[in-house]
Amino acid sequence: MKTASVILLTLLLIGASAAITFGTTNSHSIVTPNRSRKGRGLIKGIDTSAKVLDISHNTIPHIMMAMRMRYPIAKASMLNGLAVGDSVIFTLSSKDGNYLVTRISKIEKLPRK
Repeated sequence: MKTASVILLTLLLIGASAAITFGTTNSHSIVTPNRSRKGRGLIKGIDTSAKVLDISHNTIPHIMMAMRMRYPIAKASMLNGLAVGDSVIFTLSSKDGNYLVTRISKIEKLPRK
């Protein structure tokens, strides 16, 4: 009986650990180590000295829900040609919960109906 209790407790702890690691919560950001996903958004601000973009974006599957957030960029040269108000497609990479824009390009604004 003691062995069965130890096995059950071990399985419960493994399950809880997996739930935390793979982000099975209802929070806005989900912990997804070492992932890259594409997003669409609107540039709300550019901080060239800090190499940071303020982007209001759609839901990025398996990374986070739609929100406005400041993201560091991989290279300062990625800011060339970008301006506040530009619609963009970007790649957001996550490593150990830290997000980084690794690719970005302007897209044509879609007309409103």
